[in-house]
Amino acid sequence: MTQKEIGQRFERIETQLEILARYNVSTAARVDELFEAQKRTEASLVRLTERTETGFARLTDALTSLVRIVERRVSDDHGPK
Repeated sequence: MTQKEIGQRFERIETQLEILARYNVSTAARVDELFEAQKRTEASLVRLTERTETGFARLTDALTSLVRIVERRVSDDHGPK
């Protein structure tokens, strides 16, 4: 291999390394973007879960109150006279 061929090969390798480095930086940036999107999605799911839990708690309270009202009514209507 001549000195010129070695130089050309070195330049090709150097170019390939630069392309690979740019690709790695680009990939790392994309991974960071995906990670941030995942964190936002998780936060959104936590908020949704909290709202759902609150909604179920309110529904449970309302149903409990309704049952008490019905029980009182039934006992008032059919209780001893």
